[in-house]
This record gives sequence, structure tokens and C-alpha cells, in this order.
Amino acid sequence: MINNINNEISFIEIKLLTTEENTFKITGHFSVNYHSDGLAVRGAEVLKHIILVATRAHNYQAVQPFKDIVVFPDDVKETPNGCSGSFNINLIKELSYTGAGDYDIRCSLGNLVSVAVLANVAMNDNKRKVKQLKLPEPMVFGNYGSAVDIWSDSPD
Repeated sequence: MINNINNEISFIEIKLLTTEENTFKITGHFSVNYHSDGLAVRGAEVLKHIILVATRAHNYQAVQPFKDIVVFPDDVKETPNGCSGSFNINLIKELSYTGAGDYDIRCSLGNLVSVAVLANVAMNDNKRKVKQLKLPEPMVFGNYGSAVDIWSDSPD
């Protein structure tokens, strides 16, 4: 995670994890600079604007997993410049898997978009089951830095 204590750089980053219950989730972190985030909300309400997008071939799904939850002020850390926080999304609960294959999964928040991660889904006995998760091939950005820097508003 990027050390961004004053919320000077806006970003959203995600990772795929397997839980002990044999389900898959995304864990993510975000930091929003109020001057460049593209959002009309502030503080804890920022969580409600995280969008999870999954695409496979020509199909896509977009959901707001936190839209209808109660958000408390201490769910995010707020500074005068912005806010930051963490989140977890259960992929089995939030997405409808329409068939076997690779699902490109990313999150967005305002004008920020995370780097994609891939979930490889297999269909077993007419039941949807995420069989395996894999990350995309490493991306090379030359002198531009990490993928988080590419999607942030940081000046270079």
C-alpha cells in the first residue's frame, strides 16, 4: 500500500484473496484527494461510490457493493485534503458468473480505476464455482512507475 498520509495522491488498488471459507474476495485500499477526485461526496460516503466491474468476452457487470450499507465516519480516515480507507468485497456474493472463462475484475472510484486482476472461473456440475484465481501478466510501464501511479492524479 502506498504511504499517502495527507491524501495528496488519489488512487484505488485491489488484490484477490482466498478466504478460509473457500470463497474469493477483493481487498482494496483507496485514497482520495478532494481537489481532483471527480466525486461530489466527502468522508465516509466515498465508500458508497466504489464500483466493482467484471467483464468476460462481450459481457460485463457493474455493481456498487456498498451502496445500501450503513457507513460510519470512522470507516475512513479523513484529512483536510481528502480521505483514505480499505474495503473487502466477496466476489461470489456480488457477481453472477455467466460461464467459464477469465473474468477481468477492477474497481473504480470517481475518476480513478484500479489495475485489473483476473479470476478464472470453471463451471462444475451446473454450479458456478470459482476454480482458480490468477493475476494478469506483469505490466511494464517504463519510466512511468507503478500501475497505481498511472491511474492516479500524481504529477510526473
